[in-house]
Amino acid sequence: METCLYKGGLRLRYQTSFHATPEALGKSSGYQLQRRPSSLIKREREQRAGRPPPLKNFYCTRHISPSRHPLLGSNSRHLLRTPPHHLSPPSPHPEHLGISRRASSFSSAPPAATAVSTIHQTLRRLRNPHLGAGTATTPTTAMSPRRMSNLDIMREADAFPYADAEPAAAAALRETLYTLVWRDGQPLGYMLDGVVAQLLAVPEAVRGPVSVDEAARTVHAFEQPTEAERSARIAALMHYWRERGTFDILRGWRDEPWPVFGGSDSELLYNVERSGTGLLGVMRYGVHMTGHVKDETASHGIKIWVPQRAANKSTYPGMLDNTVAGGLMTGEDPFECIIREADEEADLSEALMRERAKFTGMVTYIYITDERAGGEAGQIYPETQWVYEIELPAGLKPVPKDGEVAAFHLWTVEEVQEKLAEGRFKPNCALILLDFFIRHKILTPENEPDYDEIVRRLHRKLPFPGPHQAAPRLTT
Repeated sequence: METCLYKGGLRLRYQTSFHATPEALGKSSGYQLQRRPSSLIKREREQRAGRPPPLKNFYCTRHISPSRHPLLGSNSRHLLRTPPHHLSPPSPHPEHLGISRRASSFSSAPPAATAVSTIHQTLRRLRNPHLGAGTATTPTTAMSPRRMSNLDIMREADAFPYADAEPAAAAALRETLYTLVWRDGQPLGYMLDGVVAQLLAVPEAVRGPVSVDEAARTVHAFEQPTEAERSARIAALMHYWRERGTFDILRGWRDEPWPVFGGSDSELLYNVERSGTGLLGVMRYGVHMTGHVKDETASHGIKIWVPQRAANKSTYPGMLDNTVAGGLMTGEDPFECIIREADEEADLSEALMRERAKFTGMVTYIYITDERAGGEAGQIYPETQWVYEIELPAGLKPVPKDGEVAAFHLWTVEEVQEKLAEGRFKPNCALILLDFFIRHKILTPENEPDYDEIVRRLHRKLPFPGPHQAAPRLTT
């Protein structure tokens, strides 16, 4: 038997192998239930005969209006497929997940990015010219199952092309972007064409003065005299977009102010609502920590605590993560932030953290979002993470506390590497683990042919101001 659930114009179809009945699931979640006739299922199976096997268990389609999703290009219909890695009994109270909505499980096949933005299409075409123009933009091409090398993992997280290594891709991408600049011309972020168009469509009484130089592809905005005035303008803009449903990404509103810095002394220019930072393409800051335990029976003498994200997370649901991680709000000290997150996510005490947690450096990279991030794909995320690690007592097990983690797994290095190769980790969390492996001499120039490029990408030189420009970036 096959079951469909409908909600908000989105169809979710999966085979019902859950403990909970589909009827109970539909009733508790607010989804409308529709059973598909067995004759239709049989006919579809006959039509698929001789074709490559489809993604099993889970499938979703949605008609997307370009006017409501200006980042997705000119096509009014986009097909989004979520592979069976995300299949498990959905949360009784599913949250908005932006463009796609999906459930989660660890036991099935790995996830793969579904790139629906024109940015992803352009980069895929330029990086894989042998695929051809038509093939390069189809969802199935992006999701062909394959094992990822360590360099593949790194390139997924640090996805923005380097001008010296990929000049054509870098030039093509910049043609789709505007640079948000400060008064003195200093770059602050990369904005997509569609975001700039929507910014200009907002009444000036809401957004304040905006100046766009089409030739230079730069945007001057939010340049009021004081930080408080600038932050107020941006808050008004984000609320305006949120109330009108302009961008799906703002459905994941967090009420967390994130800082935007300028100048050589990292002056706070203004605050931006966390869920809206990608719309401006500005720097994003966070903290990540890897927890491990000594185990002489395991290779390399350690095992690593790996959490699985909750199925109802608005971003990367069901994927694997670092032991503790979180975003850094304005005015928050990174170490205090990781202590807070450790308590909230893993029930690790403040005393334990202050005694054992160690700062190991920073990583910098530029990610390009796909649909797993929620909202519009193709947003530019320049990011800096303060990196920590902690050796936990052998008898201590992290415990999910705030609902953001479904479970913790204690795995050997080989088990973690296997999940990395399968693409099961959230991209920037995979990057943090590569950094951990380098620091612990698990990855070395002798056993990793792409070692130098991986290290380079872990510490990318970013054009934007902020504390990352002066902070240490050591991996060892």
